[in-house]
Amino acid sequence: MSQAPYTLLKPLLRRTPFLPGESLSSLLERLLILNHYPSRAILEKLYLPHKPDQPNCPYWLETLDRLSFLTGLPALEICASSDHRLFHYTWLNILREICAEGDRSRAHLSIHDPEVFRPADAAQFCPRCLADNAYHHLAWRPTAMAICMIHNCLLLDTCQCCSKPISVSEIVRSRCDRCHANLKQMI
Repeated sequence: MSQAPYTLLKPLLRRTPFLPGESLSSLLERLLILNHYPSRAILEKLYLPHKPDQPNCPYWLETLDRLSFLTGLPALEICASSDHRLFHYTWLNILREICAEGDRSRAHLSIHDPEVFRPADAAQFCPRCLADNAYHHLAWRPTAMAICMIHNCLLLDTCQCCSKPISVSEIVRSRCDRCHANLKQMI
């Protein structure tokens, strides 16, 4: 990681590794809970550069550097948990080339197509996977994904009690924000 003006930041007090197949947005939600941040905006101020970027699918290497510094996780691991991994495998080669050049300030991964992935506030999930361990899986992000590959059941995208679209945050907490239904029990 290169020296940057954000080195005055301190790493998060409570950190955690990625869970198997976990999406970046899920890790960020778990970090919010672990560090007792009241809103996602506080955490985003720490890791988002002044340039516009996608918090769940970073385009700028500065964002990856900041996330790596705060979490103690390698930048390649963070990038591999984002939509870049599902969209195209050339991102890894692009990232390696940019890192080798040394000028990370202009590094930008622009191979993401937002229509291919579900938004974080309208995510889908497998209740049986949540019963095993409550986190959002990267494999659930594509809009074309409809079946849990582990349990061979349909993925849900709304609360079965109140029909509200479910967010990644609600999946990590396993509760619907509107009716407080347990998402693990929606089988």
